[in-house]
Amino acid sequence: MGACCENLCKGCPCCIACNRCCKTPEIPEYVNMEYVSMNEEDPSKPRIKVMSYNFLVYHHATINSFPWATGDMLWFDRRSKMILNEIRTSSPDILCCQEVDKHETYVKGLTALGYKVVYYPKPDGTGEGGIVAFKNDNFDLIEQHYLSMNDGTTNKDYQRNHIATICIIRNKQYDYILCVTNTHLFYLGSRDDIRTFQAAYLLHKLTEIKDRLGNIDGFIIGADLNAYPTSNCLKFLMSGESNAGNIYRGNNVETLKEIVKPYTNSLAFTSAYEQYHVMNAGGKWADGLTVDQRASRHLSLIDYVLYSGKFKLVSVLKRPGKDLMDKDVHPENGRVGLPNSVFPSDHLRVEAVLEITKCVINCIIYVKLAACI
Repeated sequence: MGACCENLCKGCPCCIACNRCCKTPEIPEYVNMEYVSMNEEDPSKPRIKVMSYNFLVYHHATINSFPWATGDMLWFDRRSKMILNEIRTSSPDILCCQEVDKHETYVKGLTALGYKVVYYPKPDGTGEGGIVAFKNDNFDLIEQHYLSMNDGTTNKDYQRNHIATICIIRNKQYDYILCVTNTHLFYLGSRDDIRTFQAAYLLHKLTEIKDRLGNIDGFIIGADLNAYPTSNCLKFLMSGESNAGNIYRGNNVETLKEIVKPYTNSLAFTSAYEQYHVMNAGGKWADGLTVDQRASRHLSLIDYVLYSGKFKLVSVLKRPGKDLMDKDVHPENGRVGLPNSVFPSDHLRVEAVLEITKCVINCIIYVKLAACI
């Protein structure tokens, strides 16, 4: 191995910039598989496991963004193998993925694991996009839709190149129909008005799908919403309110109300982690599932599995201990954070196990629902 290769494998800046290594990446054996029971299981009902996972986009995985990480922690080859290993080990029935670039790697890996993969890129030309994937053996794809949030308004300030991937799928054994959506909303903390607009436009389009098809048994959203549970965006998603302008309280309220005025909504979602977390006095989740290390060293919930319809929540994936998240101390600056040698992204995956309440194992029952609220 030459001097350059030695430096690359020690994590020098040129290695980070191109995200490659001359060594075969080592993949840790640990994958979090500890779940917290939310409700008692009914063995007569079928269940599905839903995962939402922000992969950390390739061009953001640099030492400038993550100064606590050494080079090997940021190499794409290593991180992508770790992510696919988590998915293989957990084996979710439905998977929603954000910050997906170099998507050929993930499409190939997920296909090899038995998933049908629907990928759409953002319209900004960066190569970043989102994935909805589901097990081929369990579901048929009925429809797939690409939703650009830019199409929801002519106001340039609200056109931020965000998208949603929407799939209508039918279970092969029990014949229930699900609408599965993956999305990633605007990141800037002070612009909850933009996220609320994006949420309102998304629910408007989902309501159109629901009204057109009429027989959807449940709606699932896997998302990085970049929004706390106390935000206007989440309040609207979970409220069932027909118009976001009726509940929005924040900056640019008149502009937001004008944009969302034509939108309709007849869906109310539940957050799978709502029961799991306890709000502390500071307004942050005391035991959050996502580690947002860029701005500060606190835990916060911004990734979600949301559901609406005839579901019962059975369990959710437990957050790993702080000892694992703070496992690696940087040898020079003494900082800790994610990604690290155990977790390949700056986000942790979230998972929910949902029971399909209108189905009985070994006795197919299909009930048309005019509304899934």
